[in-house]
Amino acid sequence: MARQTLPQNGPLAGVPLVVKGAGGFQVRPATEVGRLLRRAPL
Repeated sequence: MARQTLPQNGPLAGVPLVVKGAGGFQVRPATEVGRLLRRAPL
């Protein structure tokens, strides 16, 4: 299964919201998504 991301023209473009962990697929916590967005080049 492909990594799920929001559309490329959206504010979360390229930030995967679902990640595969040791226990299977998990939704990425909002705090982690926010941290990734702050680091992302705009």
